[in-house]
Amino acid sequence: MSKLLASIETILKRILIFVLPLLVLLNWGYQEIFDSQYELMLVKNETRQREIIAIIDYHLNKTFESLHTDLNLIKNSDEFQDYLSNPNAENYNNMLQMFARVAKSKSYFRQIRYLDASGMEAARVNSHKQIIELVASDKLQDKADRYYTKTLQNMENESLYISDFDLNIENGHVVIPYEPIVRFGTPVFMDGKYIGSIIINYDGLTLVNILEKYDSQPYNFMKLGLLDKNHLISLNILQKEGTGFIDSLLFSINENDDLYRIIREKRNNNVRESFMLENEYYYYSKIDLNDKTDTRFEETSGPWILISSFNIPSALEAEANMILKHPMIRFILLFLVFLFSLIIIIIIHLKEDEHMLLLASGYISESTHDGVIITDSKKQVIYCNKVFENTFGYEFNQIKGKEPKVFLNGMNNIDLGKDTKDGFIWAGNVWDQTEGGTFILKYLQVQVVLKKHQKPVYYIGIYSEAKANTLESSPEQKGALILKYLDDQLMSFINPLFNKEFQGDNKYAIITIKIYDYSNLRNSLTQSEESRFVSIISNVFKNILNQGGLVTAPTSTLFVLALPFSKQQKQINELMNEIDTAIASVRFAGSKDIHINYLSGIAISGDHGTNASELINHSFIALEALIKLKKSKYLIFDNSIFESVVQDRTIRDQIDNGFFHDEFSVVYQAQKDSHTLKTTGVEALVRWNNPTLGNISPIHFIPIMEESNKIQKLGRYILDIIINDFENALEMIPKDFKISINLSNQEFNDKTLISELIARIGESKLKPSQFCFEITETTLVENIEHTNGIIDYLHDNDIYVAIDDFGTGYSSLSYLKNLRSDKLKIDRMFIKDYPYSDDGTILKAIVSMAKEIGIKIIVEGVEEEEQLKFIQHQNCEEFQGYYGSKPVAFEEFLKIMPKISN
Repeated sequence: MSKLLASIETILKRILIFVLPLLVLLNWGYQEIFDSQYELMLVKNETRQREIIAIIDYHLNKTFESLHTDLNLIKNSDEFQDYLSNPNAENYNNMLQMFARVAKSKSYFRQIRYLDASGMEAARVNSHKQIIELVASDKLQDKADRYYTKTLQNMENESLYISDFDLNIENGHVVIPYEPIVRFGTPVFMDGKYIGSIIINYDGLTLVNILEKYDSQPYNFMKLGLLDKNHLISLNILQKEGTGFIDSLLFSINENDDLYRIIREKRNNNVRESFMLENEYYYYSKIDLNDKTDTRFEETSGPWILISSFNIPSALEAEANMILKHPMIRFILLFLVFLFSLIIIIIIHLKEDEHMLLLASGYISESTHDGVIITDSKKQVIYCNKVFENTFGYEFNQIKGKEPKVFLNGMNNIDLGKDTKDGFIWAGNVWDQTEGGTFILKYLQVQVVLKKHQKPVYYIGIYSEAKANTLESSPEQKGALILKYLDDQLMSFINPLFNKEFQGDNKYAIITIKIYDYSNLRNSLTQSEESRFVSIISNVFKNILNQGGLVTAPTSTLFVLALPFSKQQKQINELMNEIDTAIASVRFAGSKDIHINYLSGIAISGDHGTNASELINHSFIALEALIKLKKSKYLIFDNSIFESVVQDRTIRDQIDNGFFHDEFSVVYQAQKDSHTLKTTGVEALVRWNNPTLGNISPIHFIPIMEESNKIQKLGRYILDIIINDFENALEMIPKDFKISINLSNQEFNDKTLISELIARIGESKLKPSQFCFEITETTLVENIEHTNGIIDYLHDNDIYVAIDDFGTGYSSLSYLKNLRSDKLKIDRMFIKDYPYSDDGTILKAIVSMAKEIGIKIIVEGVEEEEQLKFIQHQNCEEFQGYYGSKPVAFEEFLKIMPKISN
């Protein structure tokens, strides 16, 4: 009995010492995760609120602009001006007819009125359901006491008045059926004196329909509203209650209402803000009046306010995040951890002498992605975890009581009798063959558990991902070509294995297959599926090879296959189609349908090498080239591929030397006025002369510099050369002379680099207005709003912007109209064949399109007089090409500057 009590006491102490702090820490960590997810939920929904309100704001502004335009069209019409000049019966009738035509064309206009200076209606047309009523003069009313009359009397010419939401009132009575309206007006002046105002009664439901059009579905827990001075127009109330507008939308707000009070306090200081009230999260924004018009809302209430809110409990309920959606998970998790810890403590207490259980259970709980196998002191298997089973394909019952070296080749070369003090006997990469016959590479750590007197009790083998120089970098993760192939240790195993399999004159092919985007794929798999991934994919390949080849897996995402091969190209095509179909059909029971992305390189013995090592290397070269091309799922090696990869690598290796030895230079090609032939500027073109590679075309080294993140360094380097050149020849350069510099996509989108280039120009003796940055149209149209932001930043610093090589990308008038660039450079492809095999029709169309939006044009590639005459006839401002000057060094440019200027 006393022993039992002592055991209970020991267990309780361990619970207090180990489990209780663990539960406290776990609870704290869970709360931190909950708080971060909660904040993320708020940010996500507020972002949605902002998006919806920004869209509604935009369309309301467009409506206001349209109404202001309509008011000005009415005010400036001949009929209205004739009436003001001579208010006789004929002119009055013409004015009324004009009002009627406008009202009929605008179904959402309820009234068009002209009030004289005293506020008396001088003319009015009513419109309801497309029925137009010309109101007789004896039915016109005195509106002198109305707020809108008084407000318009004190407004400037061309300004716009917008009332609050109201009901249509005639002769002191509300018009039935209820017609919510908003009044838009503009004052009328003659000879600088106010003589009246034009007012349009606008259908209020049309404005509400804008909210409805951009309702927050599927976020049905969000509410939308519009707040004027006295009313809250709530779309959600209208939808849910289904009542008329007067009942659901237009009741006056109680000034003691907390929401109204908070917004009234904030609206005077902040344009937009978010806040929480009870369980509601509110975001509001004043309508942002984009134009320069003097716009005045009713009395002193200021612009309307758009409001969006969501109920926080409802938002949490709508979340897919289990932590937010189910608070009870915390308590279940804590209970399970407590229960699991209690079981472990009891087991440990009962098995104090068996140190292995403490070590193994601790390791297993921390390393669930690794395979673990445990043997007793006789080196016979007594345990393996599920990851081990999934990795090697052996179930525990198959290997229980056996020595690992019987079924695992990698164990044969490990000395388990080695003395150790720290518990670890051996660690390194090992090749092992799975039950299915696939050779896989793993990193194995062997640990011994010792009893007293240093006698082994258990051996623990831990299998994890191999630690070797393998093809690990994927294009999605690092944005660069793969540079490392299999290291010597891996090749020392694969090479003899393949050579032994295919002896003599038998032809065989090596296929290297890389699974990429594995990090995203891994997120879709369960832990069990992830540990079986290599086995499943290997079995796909084994089934296709039908016992006629070898499958190896140096990593979880890399497979090297060797198979017999006849000389028929058709055989490879059929095989790769079969592999593609088989991989596409892979399914995992615990996961949704997933898509496995892969690329493969192929090398064939005899044609591409004489031994396995050479063939494997060539298959990797084909894979590297394919990742860059991205034109197919597989590529067969040939010498041109090898030369291309070697050239790219050589260029990449020489880039730093190029900077160190000043191998980069700049040549200049004149840009000339198409009519006067005066030189208006130059385009700076980079050149690279390398002692090893000779003259390298920018077509080859610019993309590699972008991949290697060296393009920004080149941009700074080239700008320094240009500034040094032109600072020494300032007296020869006209003030309006432009120096054009090409920027890549990376450079243009690098705000830090742009700021550095602007600062460097500012430090020089040249003026920023003498520089023009040229950007390809593909770069510009990726994000119009972002692009315009950078262009505006350049314009603010007096730097011009040109669209380069126009016509080779999107070539769309719609994006040109939205871009705030200064110049359009038409690519040489549209002029090079004129007048021989091209009549210039496409060039004419592009010029016409550019002229329509008022952008300056420069045509590239003009080399003949006929081409110059053609662009002169099209009224193109500038040209560039060999007809004006070829690209020359700066010293040569200075020599010919007087010539090319004439």
